[in-house]
Amino acid sequence: MQELLEMGNIEEEGQTVYAVAPYLTQGIVTPEELRRLADVAEKYQAAAIKVTEARKIAIVGLKEEDIDAAWQELGMKPEVAIGLCIRNVKICPGMAYCKMGLQDAIAVGTKLDERYHERELLREVKMGVSGCPNSCSDSRTRDIGLIGGRNGWMVYIGGKGGKTPKLGERIAVNIKEDKLFELMDQMLLVYSEQSDGKEIFEEYLSRVGVEAFKRQIDITLFI
Repeated sequence: MQELLEMGNIEEEGQTVYAVAPYLTQGIVTPEELRRLADVAEKYQAAAIKVTEARKIAIVGLKEEDIDAAWQELGMKPEVAIGLCIRNVKICPGMAYCKMGLQDAIAVGTKLDERYHERELLREVKMGVSGCPNSCSDSRTRDIGLIGGRNGWMVYIGGKGGKTPKLGERIAVNIKEDKLFELMDQMLLVYSEQSDGKEIFEEYLSRVGVEAFKRQIDITLFI
């Protein structure tokens, strides 16, 4: 069972069927890939094709004996189904496809995804990249969120969703792209080294305090 889940298969709760979730960079899929997804779903009599909250596409309701053949015919990399890591970076269309966009969320989100996808951490970390303050990628309720402004990126930390949602706190504004990835590296490094191994990002920040965290990462180097 563990091996099946590590290969990007998702067991449907209370059933003996699975969902397969291909890895899609920033939720972008080509027409050819979309046709393959539909063909595989139809061939193996899947219950549905589902667009997930994380902007992934899952073929839902496959039998276990059909999983290997479905992956072979899809010819796509599996999404991370389990594990303590950075699973995905949620993005909005940004200035590439939206007139409200102030920064290129797709370009920055893609670079972050390439840099951090599947990186193992002590706990799962969620990221969001929004091209403007409308924050269509829920950047304020992610562990680390980026929001585009006219003169650069605003950085939020410590947000969370779930039963007790919390808005993250802004720690920087007008961060240029050439400093952005170095800042992200430093934040993840400090969290990995300083947390107790059980705390989610928000819990760690609540314990040490946002101002102390800013000193730990030396935020002055990036602004």
